Amino acid sequence: MELLTITEAAKQTSKTRKAIARLVEREVLPSKLDDAGRRVIPVAALEARGLEPQNSPNGDGEPQGEPQPPPSAALDLAPLISKLEELAAENGRLKALTETVERHEGQLQDELIKTRSQVADLEAQLERRRRRWWR
Repeated sequence: MELLTITEAAKQTSKTRKAIARLVEREVLPSKLDDAGRRVIPVAALEARGLEPQNSPNGDGEPQGEPQPPPSAALDLAPLISKLEELAAENGRLKALTETVERHEGQLQDELIKTRSQVADLEAQLERRRRRWWR
């Protein structure tokens, strides 16, 4: 029975070490400690979970030979590029709108300060007119 450490399993399945460790913690993948005290996972358990190793180790954990691209790698990129260009244009429009809003926000802040000052002056005038004559 071929056994892999968590790190080796992660490299060979194109998953992160943390993802494999979590599967072991949740007991989705069976594991045991080897003689060196490292947690190891049977290759058959990986295959049973659909995490088939994509490459065979050559001793140092590196794959042997050239990895073959998966059949889904032959994607048509034209729609993705079109969507990317669409999103880039929308991003430009949103940046322009943001600049406009920020400019108007500054103007409105200035007007608010002036209006508050006018209100304070009017309230002071009103208070002066309300004073009783005998004071």
